[in-house]
Amino acid sequence: MRSHERTKLGILLIIFALVPFFGVLASSQSHRPKNVQTSLRAKWDATPLLLEAGELLSREWKDLFWDFVEGWLQHQGSVDVDSDTDTDTAKSCLLHIVKFGRSFLSDHLGSIFEFSLTLRSASPRLVLYRQLAQDSLSSFPFPLTHESIDANNIPNTKPNPLLVGLNPKSIGGKCCWVDTGGSLFFDVAEFITWLQTLDHLGGASYPQPQLFEFDHVYTLSNTSKPVAILYGALGTTCFTDFHLALVQAAKQEKVRYVVRPVLPGGCETKTSRCGALGTKDPISLGGYGITLEDPHTEDFSQELRGFIFSKLLERKPEVATEIMTFRDYLLSSSVSDTLEVWELKDLGHQTAQKIVHASNPLQAMQEINQNFPSVVASLSRMKLNESVKDEILANQKMVPPGKSLMAINGGIGCNEGVVVEKWTGQGGEDVGSMCYCNWVPCVYSYSRLIDIVHQELTLADQFSKLEIPEPTIRKLLSTLPPSESSMFRVDFRSTHVHYLNNLEEDSIYKRWRSNINEILMPTFPGQLRYIRKNIFHAVYVIDPATSCGLEATFIEKVDKNNGNIVVESNSSSTDEDISSFVNSSVSHSKGALRIENATNSHIVNYLNGTKKHWFDLSNYFPKFSPCHQTRNLHFAKWRGTGVHGMTSGEGEMMAHEGSRESDRRKRKLGIIRLFIFIKEHQGIQTAFKFLSNVRIESGESGEDALERHQVEAAFVDALLPKSKSHPQDALLKLDEEKTFLDVAQKSSLFVFQLGLSKRKCCLLLNGLVYDSNEVAELSAGCTFGVPSWWLGKGGCEEGRDVERSMKGYTWHFKSKEHMGGWLGHGDCGEVRLGVEKRVRGLGCDLNHLMEALLNGMNDELPRIQEQVYYGNIDSRTDVLDKLLSESGVRRYNPQIITDGKVKPKFVSLASAILDKECVLHEINYLHSPESTDDLKPVTHLLSVDLTSTKGLKLLRQGIHYLRDGSTRARIGLLFHPNLASDSPGLLFVKIVQITTSSYSCDGIVTKFCSSRACMLLFSHKREVLKFLDQLCSLYEQDLMQESSLQIDSMEAFIKKVIDLVDQTSLPSNTYRSLLKEYSVDDLQSHLNKVAMFLQKNLGHESTLNAVITNGRVTALVEEFTFLSHDLHLLESLEFKQRIKHISEIIEDLKWEKIDPDTLTSKFISDVIMLVSSSMATRERSAEGARFEILQSSYSAVLLNFENSSIHIDAVIDPLSPLGQKLTSLLHILWKYVQPSMRIVLNPLSSLVDLPLKNYYRYVVPSTDDFSNFENTVNGPKAFFANMPLSKTLTMNLDVPETWLVEPVIAVHDLDNILLENLGETRTLQAVFELEALVLTGHCFEKAHEPPRGLQMILGTKNTPHLVDTLVMANLGYWQMKVSPGIWYLQLAPGRSSELYLLNEDDNGNERTTLSKRITIDNLRGKVAHLEVVKRKGKEQEKLLSDAADDDESTGGKQDGQNSWNKNLLKWASGLIGGSQHVKSNESPMVESKSGRHGKPINIFSVASGHLYERFLKIMILSVLKHTHRPVKFWFIKNYLSPQFKDVIPHMAQEYGFDYELITYKWPTWLHKQAEKQRIIWAYKILFLDVIFPLSLDKVIFVDADQVVRADMGELYDMDIKGRPLAYTPFCDNNRDMDGYKFWRQGFWKEHLRGRPYHISALYVVDLAKFRQSAAGDTLRVFYETLSKDPNSLSNLDQDLPNYAQHTVPIFSLPQEWLWCESWCGNSTKSRAKTIDLCNNPMTKEPKLQGARRIVAEWKDLDLEARRFTARITGEEMDPIELAMPSPKMENLGDNDGSIEIDLEAKAEL
Repeated sequence: MRSHERTKLGILLIIFALVPFFGVLASSQSHRPKNVQTSLRAKWDATPLLLEAGELLSREWKDLFWDFVEGWLQHQGSVDVDSDTDTDTAKSCLLHIVKFGRSFLSDHLGSIFEFSLTLRSASPRLVLYRQLAQDSLSSFPFPLTHESIDANNIPNTKPNPLLVGLNPKSIGGKCCWVDTGGSLFFDVAEFITWLQTLDHLGGASYPQPQLFEFDHVYTLSNTSKPVAILYGALGTTCFTDFHLALVQAAKQEKVRYVVRPVLPGGCETKTSRCGALGTKDPISLGGYGITLEDPHTEDFSQELRGFIFSKLLERKPEVATEIMTFRDYLLSSSVSDTLEVWELKDLGHQTAQKIVHASNPLQAMQEINQNFPSVVASLSRMKLNESVKDEILANQKMVPPGKSLMAINGGIGCNEGVVVEKWTGQGGEDVGSMCYCNWVPCVYSYSRLIDIVHQELTLADQFSKLEIPEPTIRKLLSTLPPSESSMFRVDFRSTHVHYLNNLEEDSIYKRWRSNINEILMPTFPGQLRYIRKNIFHAVYVIDPATSCGLEATFIEKVDKNNGNIVVESNSSSTDEDISSFVNSSVSHSKGALRIENATNSHIVNYLNGTKKHWFDLSNYFPKFSPCHQTRNLHFAKWRGTGVHGMTSGEGEMMAHEGSRESDRRKRKLGIIRLFIFIKEHQGIQTAFKFLSNVRIESGESGEDALERHQVEAAFVDALLPKSKSHPQDALLKLDEEKTFLDVAQKSSLFVFQLGLSKRKCCLLLNGLVYDSNEVAELSAGCTFGVPSWWLGKGGCEEGRDVERSMKGYTWHFKSKEHMGGWLGHGDCGEVRLGVEKRVRGLGCDLNHLMEALLNGMNDELPRIQEQVYYGNIDSRTDVLDKLLSESGVRRYNPQIITDGKVKPKFVSLASAILDKECVLHEINYLHSPESTDDLKPVTHLLSVDLTSTKGLKLLRQGIHYLRDGSTRARIGLLFHPNLASDSPGLLFVKIVQITTSSYSCDGIVTKFCSSRACMLLFSHKREVLKFLDQLCSLYEQDLMQESSLQIDSMEAFIKKVIDLVDQTSLPSNTYRSLLKEYSVDDLQSHLNKVAMFLQKNLGHESTLNAVITNGRVTALVEEFTFLSHDLHLLESLEFKQRIKHISEIIEDLKWEKIDPDTLTSKFISDVIMLVSSSMATRERSAEGARFEILQSSYSAVLLNFENSSIHIDAVIDPLSPLGQKLTSLLHILWKYVQPSMRIVLNPLSSLVDLPLKNYYRYVVPSTDDFSNFENTVNGPKAFFANMPLSKTLTMNLDVPETWLVEPVIAVHDLDNILLENLGETRTLQAVFELEALVLTGHCFEKAHEPPRGLQMILGTKNTPHLVDTLVMANLGYWQMKVSPGIWYLQLAPGRSSELYLLNEDDNGNERTTLSKRITIDNLRGKVAHLEVVKRKGKEQEKLLSDAADDDESTGGKQDGQNSWNKNLLKWASGLIGGSQHVKSNESPMVESKSGRHGKPINIFSVASGHLYERFLKIMILSVLKHTHRPVKFWFIKNYLSPQFKDVIPHMAQEYGFDYELITYKWPTWLHKQAEKQRIIWAYKILFLDVIFPLSLDKVIFVDADQVVRADMGELYDMDIKGRPLAYTPFCDNNRDMDGYKFWRQGFWKEHLRGRPYHISALYVVDLAKFRQSAAGDTLRVFYETLSKDPNSLSNLDQDLPNYAQHTVPIFSLPQEWLWCESWCGNSTKSRAKTIDLCNNPMTKEPKLQGARRIVAEWKDLDLEARRFTARITGEEMDPIELAMPSPKMENLGDNDGSIEIDLEAKAEL
């Protein structure tokens, strides 16, 4: 018994002893570490990795796709695809696909291929093919098609109209089909039958399918044959069968075979095991970052430095203000609890030391900056080596502290947000330049970075195959090209130039100083200095027989007494000449006219009678700064001209002149000759008087009506005052002797050869060309407005100085006589009419020419100042000679010298020549005489269409180019394959081949000439070019118009050719023998190779005549004349910019693996051509930085990999958000590429706060994401282990700028993550989804401001309108949501399309179009640049009406709005936000299913976090309970939780309302807020004009925490008097808050000037008026200016519209529309129509607590909303809440009951 009792007692003791242990164990279980895991998936259906692999290989080289297909089919046919693996798993299949794909690539390219495949970067291309497959099926209405296409009808899913690439379903079990444009074939036998009858069908019996640049066209396909497109997937049996049949048909030249890879739904089981890999699971993406940070939210229930403020406020409410002040102080100090401020001082240096000394520096840097809050304490305790600190500080003298930069192979990656700073050494000397980034530019996205590295590796691989040694490859890749400057100057120096003044020699300027260094002296903005130096030279081209040209000669004289200009038009005014104007102007600087720029001008001028265009170089007169302090005079009309360019009646110029132009030229010839005669005999002053007389004689008749007697009368009037004999005698003599005809023709030919004969209003400033079209279009849309005072009474009283401003210019008239003298004499009424007529007659051409000149001078001045500063220009330097010698060209062609907006097209010839069948192997080049054996770094390939006159002219110009002599260039000929077997062009091609073979055969037998023939031709190379020129002429005369060549014609032509051969001393017997035995089949085979080469490299331009200069493509269009001079221009520019530095490297190269006998000049020339063409395709900046000057002994990471072709230089602040991202990207590169790296650490010094306050993960894929046990692809994820339990964290995504991402799975509130509330759950999981890609762009109208308000729609061919937007004035920016696919952009029906057309610049060929095709086939989105032009006859019309016109009356305003939007409202579908419930917003009266009727009310709101979503539901209920009208809610989608998006459809159905989720991606150019709350505020106001569909014309914003007590229809229908916005002013009757009313004092009081300060919790937006008045653009301009000041816009959404209300007017709503306790007294609460829970700056009471206390009905509404949510989600509610009665819809009186327990309130803000 005792023993038993002792046993029981022992057990009890053990139990008691273990109780504490189990308690501790239980406690530890509840506080064990928690994790966070996040993933991001694509919205579209998954795609097969096998097909993705083929797409990735095709990006390397198009033919690799076919190699991959053939290899896989052979492998599959011989052995099992997975025979080398033992398991049927996802990872084994992936490794097999990777291994097979890498077999086609080099090691480094193979690594990039593997990474890209796991990244799923080719998936969007397959989605695009799915869209085309759907279109293919939908084109043929057979029964099974509808089932496959109607993929949207999936039960229980919401259709997304943006997903245009839905996967088609298998049709009748068929997984492949062939589309021929007229038929679909699902069976191979049917297709073979069709092939057999193909010859009888004919190519034109049905439409051909459209092909795109991304299509896979079989290598041996004939481009002229019918197209057959195979839709199917590699790995399926049907694909194999169709492929074999199509390959055979393509080889037999029956079809042009194309593959579009698609695996239809249901066919996954019919492909090989690896063929369906990736289709089972959603596509998980990588390449983005995740942050977890402490948002410092007002969560009073959380502990802060040991204090729980919710309890303090509850216990001590009387000192609430002091408690909140103390809390704010603790929050403002974000330093770690374990650190003091002084411990942070050297934290950046300590971090650098830790990284540098680590065994794996990249891994260490990543671990530190991604987990910084957890490691900061240990870092701060590290002992610092002073050498590290000293080196960092030394480097920071040359690069700003904390800035980051990365360069790959020497090329700066900062293409956006870049500041270039000069680096200076300790002695002040310039040691280089540094480019650093203000924000994360595009290069720092994973896709951009991988693209750059991939491009570099591809080039290295190509160069390696050319047997270039590795050291030379690295040198080539790291060599930066010369800076591609647009400073090409037309070298106009010639004896044909006549100078009107010379500041260095004219006596009038002798008192001015000649020291050019004075140009560096400070002056007022825009003002130049009085320097006796010809610094500026201005040139225009004028046609003196046109009204435009003659207007430039109109004389204006200067009042010499005070420098004011007096404009006159009577005959006496023409006595004054240009010189007197210049002299008198520049010699007087007092009075109203400030003579500034003329002091530095050297005036030159041309006259050109060739065309209707003018080239007036002389009109550089007194220049007026755009920043004048005085407004007295800014207008000076163009005066004088000087140099003549006259049409030649012969040669090249005549060849390019039409008959009508020739007649016009003849009419103008007399004027030019008379001008030259007068200039030679009586001086240039009288010559200009003659032109002015012609202007007066012509009147308004126009140039075509100008008659001979008018010109003669002008001539007589000009010469009569000074002539000793009658001027008529001189006219007769001129007519008889044709005097000066030769001079005029040569001068005109000179202008023609410069390429300026077709330039309208073209300005040259020091040779710089300011686009003539832009100058002309500037004037086309502009008219002078006549001041009302001129048209009123008493506007010109006698003796009064009349001074009025007109369009920014001031005209001065000393008296009525002065005014009358300009307008014609008469009374005031006549004067007024004369002003109106005269001003409107002048137009704005000359005004805008002056503006162009002023702008050009402002641009040129800093460049000259820099040259002076560095000593490159001194007082003895001829400025013009220096500038033109450095960057002058002898010809201007806008196709060659681009303006920077349109980049030249480049193609890589190195990739093409690697194909053994490439036509480049068969080309024989032409050379200039005596230079055949010389090295030719420049190669022109002429793509010639022999069936067109323009093509033959191009060939002849190429021959003339060589005959003129070019020691650096050669020409190769590519004849278009559009020649039938009986075409005479084939004979011409054969003759050219025989002739050109003499240049390269050098005794070697080729397919075109025998050994004996080569030897005979070799000695006559000098005569070859002459023979070819004559051959072209003969062909054009005899055979060009012949459709087929008959035997008689052929023999006759050959006979003539032989005669030419004899005349040029070439061996005629050789030609006879070779022409008899040539094979048409061989020629056709050669031409087919040409066709494939052109199609691969030129795409849709392959049918155009073109010139390919070392890879640069210049397609010839009808609008431009292309001469031999243009080939010289191409040679000069390309050699200087792209070829010279490469040629020098190749020429110095010591070839190791090449037979010395093959190292001919042709071989070296070929290598230079191939290398330079490939290098030109690189997208990189020419900017570089000298990283080597930075010290790297103690604070840099050096990772050397000698054999790598990639070298990375980086300057990084490891403790910065950018450093977090860069570290991850460098780690990726090191893993896959192993580049050599030099990373200089650049942390901030002397820190006073934590530099990083978040945890960061960068998500990248790996092969471990593929299951080892099943056929499952898990995808990459971000994983945060052991996160703090008691700290509230917010999750944010750092995604590429073109991604629109939303959370789709998240049980917990991602704005307020509190891991200790997870309970037993170890890991919080969140799944995001890539909702859409962002298509952005910039729209411009040439020479005008962006067409703000222009409406555009985007859709597919079948559904043209899926998305819409409008163009902002800010940079012409626009944005739309898209998904992978082919889209078509159009101008919206209505005002936009009635006024404008899209204008496409297709390599210089401008054409208007109704739509623009946009291809989205990657994850990077796209930036599209659009140009629009106004329709003919509507140049003067405005897109948006003036605000003044709209504000005249309310009624007028309403009519204007309806008119502006009326067409749009008929068709706008409103799908910009991905609508779930899309209804028309136009119908005034609607009856909903819930019984609501009337005009719909549109309400807009935004919420973030579970608490505010709880408020939002209450607001919705309160709105609905007080109106019987239909209501549609618009919610910003960006911040809504998945739970809310799941509940809102059910709530809409239950309560009978509509809703739409909208979003807008923050533009990259707009300053972005850092804090999430401020971003939300910004979304409330910054994008109102673009975030809603264009069909929506009004919306009310209601804060989520607001309760509505009135019918919102009353507010919706309120007349807001034509204002775009309507707000409620702040209440002013709560005296307790007087100390917080900031708008009554200081800045706001002064700024508002009596206007009220409004609250932003409730406002009305008249969207039609808002868009019409461009209010959004105005607000964004204000925001951009103010937001960069951290002290501005404290309450962004409220301060911004109040600040801008002087410009964007606000209508003040009645006070009762918004009441909040903080600002309004209780006396007005009973009249409140809405109650807002605005923050109280005095008490800072939590919102939940205040809601229950302030709003009586809030508790019932809250309970109803929570009950409904619980019913939908299946969550359990608190028993006390369930027991409470449900509120009734019709009774919402006060309820004093309260809920004692609110679990959500304890965990929420």
